[in-house]
Amino acid sequence: MNDDPKTFSFLIEEGPPTRLDRALTSLLPEDLEISRSRVSKLIKGGYVSLQGKVITIPKTLVYQDQELVIRVPESRADHIQAEKIDLDIVYEDAEIIVINKPVGMVVHPGAGNHTGTLVNALAYHCGHNLSNGSNKIRPGIVHRLDKDTTGLMVVAKTDRAMHSLTKQFSSRTAKRVYHALIKGVPTIPALLVKNINALDFEPGDIFRVSANIGRDPSNRKRFSTLGSGGKTAITRFQVMEIFQDRSLSMIKCWLETGRTHQIRVHMEYIGYPIIGDQVYGQGQQNICSTSPQINEIIGGFPRQALHAGQLVLIHPKTREKMVFEADLPKDLERLVSIIRYKPCN
Repeated sequence: MNDDPKTFSFLIEEGPPTRLDRALTSLLPEDLEISRSRVSKLIKGGYVSLQGKVITIPKTLVYQDQELVIRVPESRADHIQAEKIDLDIVYEDAEIIVINKPVGMVVHPGAGNHTGTLVNALAYHCGHNLSNGSNKIRPGIVHRLDKDTTGLMVVAKTDRAMHSLTKQFSSRTAKRVYHALIKGVPTIPALLVKNINALDFEPGDIFRVSANIGRDPSNRKRFSTLGSGGKTAITRFQVMEIFQDRSLSMIKCWLETGRTHQIRVHMEYIGYPIIGDQVYGQGQQNICSTSPQINEIIGGFPRQALHAGQLVLIHPKTREKMVFEADLPKDLERLVSIIRYKPCN
């Protein structure tokens, strides 16, 4: 580790007493991807203070209204290795580059993924022409897509672009549209029966989910909706096409916020999980009970059927409105073609 750590301060919110290592793991920014084991090492190493006093015992209990401060040094693995990896470049100029990210590509290096990422590819393609912003291991990265989610991402090549795009995403003036294949068909009557407090209905048959999201207390690899705490998360969606005797549908989603796994968590929360989702799509084995072939095809789809199909932003320099679109990737296009034309019988 080097001698230039980042400092984070937190005030413990309302809730029961919690172990120091657990509290910090849930409070640290998601994009740092810091494991609980690393947090414990930082605590033991004297990098954490509670109420102004250095604490070195991870199981120390923290209480409401106490202040936590943690210093997080960069790891030796934070050096970015440039790699010659093919990129599907939708648009590029001196300020920005728009990528159509393929399935299976991790956006930036992290635990267990130090090579083969989008950042490694960008380091080779752009050289030093990427904005470092405030994070040396994620140069140019303004927003992310999950490893197995495909579609459009914009990357900042200059600090001006980073500042402008970050502001656009935080103020929600940049727009992202996703397409997802889900189990079932959401309807107003069906969702009214579920009595979901965080769900509203808008004109044009648009559904609005506004349920806070945070780490799942019982499984750190998952996120979940939280009754209290967590971060504000708002997803709008609309049913675009119905398949297989209403057992499947394609939806279009708009993100107001950009939380980790947001669409996946929200669709599971309201009872219409995304097809192929190995984390949030359990219980999808019998999608079309009268057609074992369709069940087999759906059950064998190896990743979440989620694609970022449209990106709208204002160019950081010219102030021109730019609209980018990306067709469904071949694997998802093939899946949709099969279920669209193969009868459910």
